[in-house]
Amino acid sequence: MSGKSAKAYGKLCTQFYDLHKPQAQEESLQYYISCAKRCFGPILEPMCGSGRYLIPMMEQGFSIQGFDSSPSMLEACKEKCLKKRAFSPNTSSLVWRC
Repeated sequence: MSGKSAKAYGKLCTQFYDLHKPQAQEESLQYYISCAKRCFGPILEPMCGSGRYLIPMMEQGFSIQGFDSSPSMLEACKEKCLKKRAFSPNTSSLVWRC
């Protein structure tokens, strides 16, 4: 990127995003789950953000990992996972920054 850093959601944008979109839309989530059921192997969610889809799919038992360019969004995702106990505290291998 020739020395320029990628623009990503900061802390305030992440907080607003989570207030505005606290959960995945049920219809969309069910669509992704139905697609995932037809696949084999782990799932990769690009731009997973704060985990709106990643966490419910993980709770459904899918092997899923995500990445995002925003450290703030990823931190929010990790915090939600710890609160929900969706997976162990070692989240570094499940959610990572690009």
